[in-house]
Amino acid sequence: MYCPTCGSENPDEAKICEKCGASLTEDIQNVGNSKISDEYEVEYTGVFKRILAYIIDSIILFIVEMIIGKLVGYSSLTASLNIASGKAIDVQAFRTYTIITLIITIAYFIFLESSPKQGSLGKMLLGMKITNEDGRRISIVTALERFVIFYVFSIVTDILYIIQGPPKLNAGVSAASIVSYVGFAYTIVIFIFMLSSEYKQGLHDKLAKTYVVNK
Repeated sequence: MYCPTCGSENPDEAKICEKCGASLTEDIQNVGNSKISDEYEVEYTGVFKRILAYIIDSIILFIVEMIIGKLVGYSSLTASLNIASGKAIDVQAFRTYTIITLIITIAYFIFLESSPKQGSLGKMLLGMKITNEDGRRISIVTALERFVIFYVFSIVTDILYIIQGPPKLNAGVSAASIVSYVGFAYTIVIFIFMLSSEYKQGLHDKLAKTYVVNK
């Protein structure tokens, strides 16, 4: 159980936060069952605002990936031009780049979304936070579960590229490319799923039992 005041982790049976002394039993928002304290009014974040947060996070991670590419000697643009012209690509640099950016992406989401801020930078900027069914901060395990469900096809794509190496000209459609296309469609389905959800949950929210609400 996380303290809603300071964010510290406490035993599930605790009634008072061991760090700051705040009550852990008062004013709890049970958002999943709509049993909400009269002091609060939960507003579930709409799909279009969540898409905007997703775009902001993607831009931030893209900038980070460009920096990583500079450090390891890999450029996605240069690699694409080399593939189109039949030139060789530094396979080791490609694999190093893919491994590092995958790790950074995972860390970015699970640590920020399980932090006291309860959201990625995109969500913070737009005034959103992620909660569990009790309206509290989610654990790092729940954040990881939520991330894997949402990005499962992206993770598999990166793993396949790490194993197989970068795409090659006239090599046909690779398994990684197919998984990537399926992942794009899957992401669209997740956002569509939010439109039909009572609490505006995506599939990853449903399975991880999380909610995205406005602060």
